[in-house]
Amino acid sequence: MEYKFLNGNAWGTEESAPATCTVGGSNRIFTVPGSDLVLPAVLFGACPDVVVKKKITFRVDMTGQTISANGVHVAGNFQGWNPGATALTLLGNNIYEIQSEVLGSILAVQYKFLNGNAWGVDESVSGACANSSSNRVYDISLIDSLVLPAYQFGTCTITQVTGLDKALEVNQFSVYPTRATDFLKVELGLATQRQVGIEVLDLAGRVVLSQNWGEVAAGQSFAREIEVSNLPVGLYLLRMTGLSGAVSARFQVAR
Repeated sequence: MEYKFLNGNAWGTEESAPATCTVGGSNRIFTVPGSDLVLPAVLFGACPDVVVKKKITFRVDMTGQTISANGVHVAGNFQGWNPGATALTLLGNNIYEIQSEVLGSILAVQYKFLNGNAWGVDESVSGACANSSSNRVYDISLIDSLVLPAYQFGTCTITQVTGLDKALEVNQFSVYPTRATDFLKVELGLATQRQVGIEVLDLAGRVVLSQNWGEVAAGQSFAREIEVSNLPVGLYLLRMTGLSGAVSARFQVAR
């Protein structure tokens, strides 16, 4: 859902919020969840004090394609569907990628790749990874940082990328239930020994809960319960601290 506020009831009285918290044409954007939710108040024409963003890496396998002189691009709801604004670079083995900052209010990213930089050279995708508009769709509601699958251009087939990524520090991480009332359970397993803790942030990016869990040994798996009954109803981000890179999940407090 894209929206903007108006100081009146006709175009010409609408706000023009900064690009740091909007997409194409200064529209605010939010993915509507499955239950009622009250969004935080925001100053007319301005961004929140803290703008929550996710780091999402888009990848496409261009094997068998003749690459356009204008390069490979991705367009989606995260950048206003601009076909020439987001260029990918060659990672290796015909895999192209770009890491983009996506507004935290976007819970499901829609996108498609282009072999060029204008509409007409975009892929047409059908199958489990796409919707009726042939846009790729990926649920990022529980994600703070993610490398999306490397889809083959124009298909839902995924290419397994090997030898191009760094080793992971975490071999187990889960947060449940995603719709909590009293307690949230976190399960964690580490590949390397670390001092870890958690932070819980609200939609405005404010830390509303913080805990230091101490040192966790390599290969050790453990679970902790976090009381969330005193948090207001709404969406939150749980983020692990003490680890390089983002390890996090989103959850909702409900009553």
